[in-house]
Amino acid sequence: MRLAAYYRDEKEWEIRFALLRMLAKKDCAWALDLPQLLADSRSEHSDLAEQAFTGLGYRKDTGVRAYALELLQNGMHMTEAISMLAKNYEVCDRTVLINAVKRIPVIYWDTGWHWAFGDILDLFREPGRGKPNELLFYMYRNTLCSCCREHIVREMGRRRMLTRGLLEEMQYDCNEKIRKYAVRKLSHMGDLTEKLN
Repeated sequence: MRLAAYYRDEKEWEIRFALLRMLAKKDCAWALDLPQLLADSRSEHSDLAEQAFTGLGYRKDTGVRAYALELLQNGMHMTEAISMLAKNYEVCDRTVLINAVKRIPVIYWDTGWHWAFGDILDLFREPGRGKPNELLFYMYRNTLCSCCREHIVREMGRRRMLTRGLLEEMQYDCNEKIRKYAVRKLSHMGDLTEKLN
């Protein structure tokens, strides 16, 4: 709390940046002064702005949600805005979030999509209804990270989204855990079919 107070009152951007590097984390971001975080996210100093966006991605607040929607509407800081909106998601944000995620380029040399996909996965782990399940399928098809794809597949399984066709396809995934998971799920489907017959 003392460091967060230093951050709030500090005038030098370099020192605020150093403080944010320590505090803009999942366990500490709640203590950071929200007006200062919002202001720093608009800073001309890109390092400071980046750290402020990291902190905002962990904050659940109506002001953060409004800021995320504003950024998405203006096509600015898309991946950061998606992370902020995922943390503050409301059912009425469904279409906005889906469209925003689909606008992020998924390419090897820019990993912004990777962080946004991770934050979308975190959204599905939160309680509540009205989650945009179609984003799971989109991320499954488009992620370049086989480790993340495994988490996506398991979330799809929890939500009963895995068809026989998808599971058969997953038997050829480069991720061994996904292949084993698909084989196991398919064997259970076979058992169920036998019981129904």
